[in-house]
Amino acid sequence: MNPVHEDLSNRWDSFPLGIEDSVFQLFDKTHPLRFYIGKSVENHRVLMLVVKSRPPTVKSMRVIKIKSYSREDETWAFVLTLENPTLEPMFSLFCADLIGFSKKFFGSEEDALLAILRRLSYWRLLLKRDSLNLLSENEVRGLWGELIFLKKLFTDLGVNAALKSWVGPFDAPQDFQTDECSWEIKTIRPAAKNVFISSELQLQICKSPIYLVIIELFQTYSLDEANSFSLNSLVEEIKSSLQHDIDACDLFEERLSCTGYMPRSEYDDFKYKVNNVAKYEVSEGFPCITSAMLPTGISNVRYEINISDCEKYQIKPTDDN
Repeated sequence: MNPVHEDLSNRWDSFPLGIEDSVFQLFDKTHPLRFYIGKSVENHRVLMLVVKSRPPTVKSMRVIKIKSYSREDETWAFVLTLENPTLEPMFSLFCADLIGFSKKFFGSEEDALLAILRRLSYWRLLLKRDSLNLLSENEVRGLWGELIFLKKLFTDLGVNAALKSWVGPFDAPQDFQTDECSWEIKTIRPAAKNVFISSELQLQICKSPIYLVIIELFQTYSLDEANSFSLNSLVEEIKSSLQHDIDACDLFEERLSCTGYMPRSEYDDFKYKVNNVAKYEVSEGFPCITSAMLPTGISNVRYEINISDCEKYQIKPTDDN
């Protein structure tokens, strides 16, 4: 668990029940912003940010009430209140994220407040998409593979171009697309013989070449092993590499939110490292199904490809740009 997240949870739990008025305490005196945590008379958990100028008006979220009000000392309070107690763990995670993100990008109070509003947009999208459910293990493995490939594209294309090419979270046919080519990323277990293709559009060439990248993942039991990551640690490593570029951070967070991911301790149970990567050019004769092959009225075809039958289309590492 994130230390700030754990600290928030523990301190909220320590507040007394049955209070007659709202109570607040400064969360972290070392933080450049004045964040207070508290509880309302209804026993709802509250995060309050005190700032010098009036904050922009922000619409409340589905389960989090947002309001601003002036204080007697001529400062302003920006207040977030959780109205559904069953979501207290999520609210702790949400508040820890706002506190950490605003500290990371603090230049001035105004800049920090803008950073917080950007994070609110990210969380609003998460909640709107009902993204609080756990990803399945297959979804974890798939996202893990996309993130590993994204890291490679940071080197090949540059950070911002690589992030813009990651269009799979927006339900594009392929996971990564540029004007020059597209890449579809698949992860398999060691010794797997087949790879699953989810539609007739996934390997259908339109304007530019498509490459099928098959990443063989080996499950590990410790992050101490070289190049071993959980989904959470892989996300954090990428975020850390982008921390000095707020535009890149926004691009990454936008896409990540659309995958349904949010940091959950359950994702630490799955740790992987890359065992092998094979890249194939989807060209004439490649074993795949496309929409042109299907009778009228047939769509959303799912099928499996025998990996051994793709061997002659494989691009050897020395030829891989």
